[in-house]
Amino acid sequence: MTRPTEQWPALFWFFDVLHQDYDSDYADPDACMADATADASMPKLQKALAEWHNAFDGATDEDVAALVQTFNPWWEADHLFGGYRGWAEWVRQHLEREIAARAGE
Repeated sequence: MTRPTEQWPALFWFFDVLHQDYDSDYADPDACMADATADASMPKLQKALAEWHNAFDGATDEDVAALVQTFNPWWEADHLFGGYRGWAEWVRQHLEREIAARAGE
């Protein structure tokens, strides 16, 4: 059986980019994103977004919770994101924003 981190490696990488201290280790969240994704190509970001859709589109709440906990077990999903699905959506929004920012360069 393939582990989620192996099945969706680019998505796992992006969950790791948004680690629990991402916004306090840098001057601001944008600085963190710029540093963490500086070496990432547009295709890698697009692959992470495609993997996001593959992993989460149509997933049950239980599947979403298990997957998010596999990718990043440190944050309290209910308190910070209103649940695991909210957390997954937050990651998707960051991916889409980064891709849009690069497309506009």
